[in-house]
Amino acid sequence: MKKGFTLIELILVISLMMLLGTMGTAFTARFLSQNAVGNARDQLSNDFKKAQLNAMMGKQNSNWGVNYASNTITLYKGASYATRTTALDETFSVYSSINITGFTDINFARATGLPNTTATITIAGNGSSQTIQVNGSGSGPSSVTLDATSSSANTASNVGTFSWTHVTGSQSNMYMVVGMYLSRQGATITAPTYNGVSMTLLGTVNLNTNIAEAYIYGLASPASGSHTVSFSSVSPTSEYAATAATFYNVSSVGTPVSNTNGNVASTSPNTGAITTIVGGVVYDVMQSMVASGTITATSPQTAILIEAPSTALGGGFSYQPATTTSTTNSWTTSSGIFANIGVALRP
Repeated sequence: MKKGFTLIELILVISLMMLLGTMGTAFTARFLSQNAVGNARDQLSNDFKKAQLNAMMGKQNSNWGVNYASNTITLYKGASYATRTTALDETFSVYSSINITGFTDINFARATGLPNTTATITIAGNGSSQTIQVNGSGSGPSSVTLDATSSSANTASNVGTFSWTHVTGSQSNMYMVVGMYLSRQGATITAPTYNGVSMTLLGTVNLNTNIAEAYIYGLASPASGSHTVSFSSVSPTSEYAATAATFYNVSSVGTPVSNTNGNVASTSPNTGAITTIVGGVVYDVMQSMVASGTITATSPQTAILIEAPSTALGGGFSYQPATTTSTTNSWTTSSGIFANIGVALRP
């Protein structure tokens, strides 16, 4: 005789399924809402910086401003929202459950870029909140700013360990990036340390099969003062070049973007487009398999280290400020294959 489920068992199962469904829905809603808070904050930060930059550059010979109404952020051209040039509006729709308080309209003066008011803006939703400060000199958060750079290289012989000294400042929201490339691919590498603290691998890219590899590592809140960047184990041994750079006013780090042209020769290595926030910075590592010639970072990049081609391998390290929401680091080299990887540091 088969035994079926009792009514009580069925009620318990149905109740459990309903409870799990409710919990899953609540979790999903909370996740989406928190993500939307971050998206709205990033959009506002970008728009404030872009409006201020447009005004300072005298773009369209006009003031520029940012307005918020009816869950819509609008970047506009004009001395006021009411008299703006609507054809140049750039709008962003804010998730319906997100509340933005603290401002309705901020306008930046042509040439000076000064805002017509100060504000503390709160973006909130479902238990998550973030703020943006607009002070008398413009919008916050402050732009990512270079603290210091350092470098080390040995392209004459193969080594298994290497280190160098880097001096880090004591500003707020410090972040260190370390870029490195080897003349071998598939090496086993122990993550570098700074002042004995292990760094996190952010990304890597190969130049070509069995030829070279580039890496970018990161470390939040590095110790201030003079300390050692150390690679304790590289196997098999290899020629290398490496740099460290510390920046302040960094709130987050983007996903690295890499680009390589395989076996097709090129004179224009580049990272490809990297999603950025205006006021941020893009740091990159580039390798180029060229036998001779020069390597030049494209303006407005600032080169930290350039290694001239040696035994058909050269490269460079650079950074540049992000003035738009998409930034590409690029180089000029003699014709050869390349690999390039970059990462965005966000204010």
